[in-house]
Amino acid sequence: MEILCWYTGEVGSATSMKLVVNMLFGTMLAGLAETLALGEKVGLQQEQILEILSLLPISSKLNLAKGDGLFTSFSISRFTIIN
Repeated sequence: MEILCWYTGEVGSATSMKLVVNMLFGTMLAGLAETLALGEKVGLQQEQILEILSLLPISSKLNLAKGDGLFTSFSISRFTIIN
């Protein structure tokens, strides 16, 4: 796994960047959850929805990594903390 590192400026700016990234991550995850819930409500299978979404330009690594875990209790952390 490749580890990327950026210099973001003054002390605290990396924390601000992390908040910005987490906001986008949370928004995307909530959108995916709502999409799957709507699909389920109208009678579509979660696996089929995820498969079709994975083929569209709007697809993301988030959809592929988290999609299956949204309706189960299983989730894997995908980030590393380095001191």
